[in-house]
Amino acid sequence: MVAIVTGRASDERILNWIKKRVAGVVAQRIADADGVSQPQVIQCTNKVKAADAAESGEDVAGAYW
Repeated sequence: MVAIVTGRASDERILNWIKKRVAGVVAQRIADADGVSQPQVIQCTNKVKAADAAESGEDVAGAYW
């Protein structure tokens, strides 16, 4: 069973995943360390990346993986 984390804890977890992906850690390794699926890590971090690009209106791709 996977626990669903909400609120601030969820935000911090996703920010940590983003930091790791930017540092070159593969999504599967992040997922294994946090007990979640690889698609969950990819989906959550990609949503933040897309929202950042949409909100800023700038090319933010260089700041990500």
